[in-house]
Amino acid sequence: FRPGIGLLMLAQGVPVVPTWIEGAGRALPPGSRLPRPTKVTLAFGQPVEASELEAQGQGATPEERIADALQKRVRAISSPSDSAAT
Repeated sequence: FRPGIGLLMLAQGVPVVPTWIEGAGRALPPGSRLPRPTKVTLAFGQPVEASELEAQGQGATPEERIADALQKRVRAISSPSDSAAT
């Protein structure tokens, strides 16, 4: 995750919903014109404010701490089959 998400959250003052998307790359691989039939799975976490993420994350700047904590939350809601690969 890049710190830009932290910058946006701080600037806009809105919560984000951590979201895990699995299978979208198989549905529309690079270079494909049409999507392929495949299973795409979405998992959603609870909305979270920038201040909470900043307090939980690691990094040199507030933006880096937000991105770090958000990445951890997204990984926590990922499917068990993918958590070993990340």
